[in-house]
Amino acid sequence: MTLPKDPIKREAYLAAMKERVKRRWEDPAQREAARKKTIEQFSDPEKRARHQGAVIEAMQDPETIRKLSEAHKGKILPAGQREKIGAAHRGRKHPPETGERIADKARERWASYTYEQKMLIMDQIRAGVAPDAAKKYWEGLSPEERERKSKESRQHMLGYWDSLPAEEKTARMAAMTAKAAAFWKVAIEERLPAFSKRTAAIMKANQIKPNRVETALQDLLDSICPGCYQYVGDGSLVIGGKCPDFVCGDKIVELFGDYWHKGEDPELKKAYFKDFGYRTLVIWEHEMLDENLPQRIVEFHNASV
Repeated sequence: MTLPKDPIKREAYLAAMKERVKRRWEDPAQREAARKKTIEQFSDPEKRARHQGAVIEAMQDPETIRKLSEAHKGKILPAGQREKIGAAHRGRKHPPETGERIADKARERWASYTYEQKMLIMDQIRAGVAPDAAKKYWEGLSPEERERKSKESRQHMLGYWDSLPAEEKTARMAAMTAKAAAFWKVAIEERLPAFSKRTAAIMKANQIKPNRVETALQDLLDSICPGCYQYVGDGSLVIGGKCPDFVCGDKIVELFGDYWHKGEDPELKKAYFKDFGYRTLVIWEHEMLDENLPQRIVEFHNASV
């Protein structure tokens, strides 16, 4: 089977084929006859190869791909049919180039979402309102497999982030910060309480506690300004959707880990919190050994706005 080269003839040919398939599918007898004929044809390697060649040729036509996409848009397969398709493909692995194309499409789709849409999707995932197939797949994994896949995902994301040039990291962080700021500047009175409550609940569920470096910084702050700076990195305070590390009145002290914040521009964090009326001091992890750090903290704490 070869598709006509002429666009008009090809269109008529595909329309006639669609009508024939529709009639066969609606008639049980013809549907059964078509099923047997298909099995017979595909048992012949030569016929199967010709059919596959025609399909590959058709799928290289952008117009055909567009029409197929529009025809299937919004359609949901019956549960039984979805399960059969899933069972038939379970365990199969895509070729590397196919996996990369799928990943590129997923990244493009995610990038096209607004900040609000992304927040809604993340809410649904945390609440367990995920697509049925994803839920069934995850629930079918053993605790060991879940932990292994979570670890692999984290390592993949860290490896991807480390592979980016410093300039691109800074640009991406600036873009994310700008989107978040724009989100909170719109109807902030309505969004802030609900989002702060949600973020605090997530961090509480994750049992966030000060790490070793944060504990050392808390001790240093207490020695300089006793009882002033409070650790809020556990989600007890959320400002514009972001959770600072230490707060004292309108002053924030942020601790940047050398690994986790590698490539970030501290000025972006300062500018973000400034929009909410806070002054911010950013301390890098390696600066904890700087003998001038206590003086920097004193000057920051005593400085007037």
